[in-house]
Amino acid sequence: MRSINWTSLIVIMVLLLSGCTQKEDPQKYIKDLYSWDAEVRLVAGNALVGMGERAVPALIKELESPDPRVRYISVQILGRIKDPRAVPYLVSILKGPSKQMAAKAAEALGRIADEKALKPLIEAASDTSGLVRADAIFALGSYKGDQVYDIVVGALQDSVARVRARALAALSKYGKKVYGQVSPRIVDLASDPDPEVRYIAVQSLKWAGDRPEVIEALIKALDDPYQSVRLKAAISLSLLGDPKAIEPLEGLLARGTEKDKAAAKLALEKLRRRSSP
Repeated sequence: MRSINWTSLIVIMVLLLSGCTQKEDPQKYIKDLYSWDAEVRLVAGNALVGMGERAVPALIKELESPDPRVRYISVQILGRIKDPRAVPYLVSILKGPSKQMAAKAAEALGRIADEKALKPLIEAASDTSGLVRADAIFALGSYKGDQVYDIVVGALQDSVARVRARALAALSKYGKKVYGQVSPRIVDLASDPDPEVRYIAVQSLKWAGDRPEVIEALIKALDDPYQSVRLKAAISLSLLGDPKAIEPLEGLLARGTEKDKAAAKLALEKLRRRSSP
C-alpha cells in the first residue's frame, strides 16, 4: 500500500478550500488557528490568505488574542494578504515590547510595502535587537530612495551576522547592477566569520562582474569549510567566465566531495566552452 503524501494532501485541501472561501465566514478558519495541530493551522492560514481582504478585519482583531501563537500567525497572514489596512496595527506591534513579534511585523510590513510603514521601518533598522534590525533591513529592500539604499548598504557592516545576511538578501530587490557598486563590501563578506553570510555573499558575487578581487574571493571560497559555500563559489565562477578559475576548479575536482566534484566538473565544462576558439 502506498504511503500518504501529507504535504500533497494539504495542498489539495487548500486548493479545494480556496474555491469555497468566497462564501465562508473567516471565523471558521480563525478558530482553527488555535488548534494544537500544525497541519490544521496551516490549512486555516492558507484558507484565510485565499480569502484576501475579507479576512483582514478578523485577523486584525486576532492581533489582540491572548494566545501569542495566534497573534504571531495573524501577523504572518496579514503580511501575505498585503492589505494596507493592516499597516497601523503592524506598526504598533513593530514598536511593541516583544522583539520576536516586532521582527515578524517588520517582515509583514516589507511584504505590504506601504509608504506609511517606511519611517517606522527606518527607525526599526536601528533597534537594539539584531532580530528586529535584520527583518527591518530586509523589509526596507522593498522601498526605493537613496536614504533607504544607504541604510541597507550600511547594514552590511552590522555587528550581528543575521543583519548582514538579510542586508545582502535585501540588495537583490534593487537589481543586479547594485552588486557592482558595492562589490568591495561583498568581497569582504565572502570571508565573513558566519557561514550564512559567506554563502549569500559568494552567491551574490556572480552579479558583481569579472573583477580581479571578485574572482580572487570566489577562488578562495573554493576552500571554504562549508560545502554549500564551495558549491556556490563554483557556480559563480562558471557564470563569470574568467579562465583564471580553471586551475582552482581542477583542484576542487581532484580533492572535493562528490558534490564538490560534480559542481567543479560542470563549472569547468562551461569555462572551457567559453575559452575555446
